[in-house]
Amino acid sequence: MALPKPKIDLLDDGTLHYKFPPGTHVVATGPITGEVTLDDGTVYNVTPHYVAVRDKAHQAEVMHRIGLRYAAEGHPHADTFIYTPPKKG
Repeated sequence: MALPKPKIDLLDDGTLHYKFPPGTHVVATGPITGEVTLDDGTVYNVTPHYVAVRDKAHQAEVMHRIGLRYAAEGHPHADTFIYTPPKKG
């Protein structure tokens, strides 16, 4: 899925703010590489810093799978990284 071009603003504190078009579902992946496979078999390459996904359900599941990978494989900021899986129901 192609990532639409965002509007990029510079905030007062000097950080960049990426604003994607309405209806776009994007996941900021962080420092992870490789792929995640969702329950429905969809595979997303999470190596880029931002990944466009099909819908909000995929967005939530990709974020969850990334969190699980960080918990299992480690995170570069392990001293501050805490992953709390979503509550069911």
